[in-house]
Amino acid sequence: MTDWHETPDRGLADPITVEGNGTAELPCLDPAWNALESRITTRVDNLTGVSHGSSGGHDQIEEDHLTVTRTIYASEGEVESKPVVSFARLREVTPRTIRVEIQTEGTDRRCEWPVYLYDVVSYKV
Repeated sequence: MTDWHETPDRGLADPITVEGNGTAELPCLDPAWNALESRITTRVDNLTGVSHGSSGGHDQIEEDHLTVTRTIYASEGEVESKPVVSFARLREVTPRTIRVEIQTEGTDRRCEWPVYLYDVVSYKV
């Protein structure tokens, strides 16, 4: 697959700021997820094989961040399906950062979530 990216990359679109009404457990994460999903779904026609989530960090990126993931499905060494949208296009529409301004339990809070894109392979057994 010529569009494969071995390492995660930051989104390229301008940061966005949203106001939110998060839950007590996830005051900033819920509004950030919703903003990310809305941004991507309104700018990309076919999101087959693309998902979003969050990560507490790993060996390549230590900070907490939001993720946009393209998944390639393979079985017995052969690619069975791959995302339609290119990594470059997805990166172009994905914001570099999502800022959340929220009031929870009477307290103003601001959070920033960097957004990284990943390519992963899921092997079917």
